[in-house]
Amino acid sequence: MSAMPPDPAEPSDDIRITPSTTDHVMPPHVRNGYQKYRQFEPFAEGGSAKLETCIDTNLGRKVILKRLLPHLAANEVEQRRFLREARVTAQIAHPNTVPVYELSRDHEGNPYFTMKRLRGRTLRDILKSLGAGNAECRAEFPLTRLIEILLQVSHAVAYAHNHGVIHRDLKPANILIGGFGEVVVLDWGLAKVRGRADDPADPGLDGPAGRMDITEAGSRYGTPLYMSPEQAEGRRDVDERTDVYNLGILLYEMLAFKPVVWGDDVQQVVHSILHEPPIPPGRLGSGRDVPRELEAVCLKALAKHPADRHASVLAFIADLRAWQERREVSALRDSPLRSGVKLVLRHPAFSLAVLFLVLGAAASRLAHHGWGAAASARAALSVPAPGYTVRIASTGENAGPALTLGASPLSEVAVDPGDYRLTLVRGADRREVDLRITAGQRIVVAAPSGP
Repeated sequence: MSAMPPDPAEPSDDIRITPSTTDHVMPPHVRNGYQKYRQFEPFAEGGSAKLETCIDTNLGRKVILKRLLPHLAANEVEQRRFLREARVTAQIAHPNTVPVYELSRDHEGNPYFTMKRLRGRTLRDILKSLGAGNAECRAEFPLTRLIEILLQVSHAVAYAHNHGVIHRDLKPANILIGGFGEVVVLDWGLAKVRGRADDPADPGLDGPAGRMDITEAGSRYGTPLYMSPEQAEGRRDVDERTDVYNLGILLYEMLAFKPVVWGDDVQQVVHSILHEPPIPPGRLGSGRDVPRELEAVCLKALAKHPADRHASVLAFIADLRAWQERREVSALRDSPLRSGVKLVLRHPAFSLAVLFLVLGAAASRLAHHGWGAAASARAALSVPAPGYTVRIASTGENAGPALTLGASPLSEVAVDPGDYRLTLVRGADRREVDLRITAGQRIVVAAPSGP
């Protein structure tokens, strides 16, 4: 369930730290356990449990207290999941999980646990705003920041895997983004611990979908829209690659602002998960350019068969880092041209680096890259100059009109051999270089890095 409401702009109502909250005398007889909590207020409610804020009077701090809903308090399966969630969350002591303070029973004998009070927005709410075209949200959460968030989530999941725990319910509603850059993975209630048998089977997945982005009490392991194929099949032998699939879904929604699957009922969703390949996110018109490397990483993580996905979350992390560092990702091999582009962009010491990749005049090889049968008589000019407008003008005797390329991460154009002046412009910054281009050459120009 989504534990944190989207209210980051609301002033914090946490207790302000003052001498009166830190230096008061502790009485000889103190309240312990449930008795030490006061000022209960509703906070959030999900399919099986509710959250309340309260004050820990011994430490003088506001905490979250979680307990099962009254009609589930005596349910043995829900109690086991609840206790497992508390203990798993407490034992995964990672910067991207929420600290658990206490597990005990209330005055009626029902279990509860308390944890750190967090504030922020769920990734679900952020992606919803991004998909709606909210300009302020898009400025605050560009793709580079979303990938950093995904990396923090992935590290928490990899840490859990290293400790024998599979989350099994990763989804945007279970990721909290705090106002100070915190990223927290929530809701470990469906976690699988290695060596533990699964809970008894539930009634199944028949019936209308309802809220297919919510984990209902008693449901099969996972949320319908966020199930891996093996979860949708009801298999009990899921492993860490189920979480890899879920991380692929998170990446998909970051790229497309839309879910991987949808349907009018759960059966349609399950059929889509099992049999329909995901539409590449770059084709869904999210309003942003989708890097082809990230698309390839995403689709690899979303493979129907676990063996075709990244072998581990660490391998998924390695691909995200490779994209950040402009290196080749495992999900997509780079052409010689693209390798050259990335090499230049990884080394910004070049003020205006011009890398000549002389591929020869062999038409067959250039045709392999899409230049056609006449490729041997022309040169391919590639200009990776993010933020710059690139103007290409012939300086020869029969100079034609200048070509202007937009400020895209990688633009390519075929030009006739000859003498050219290349001009890169970004605002008041203007750079020029003269080039002589001969047939069969492929030229890569990197953006300036300094004056």
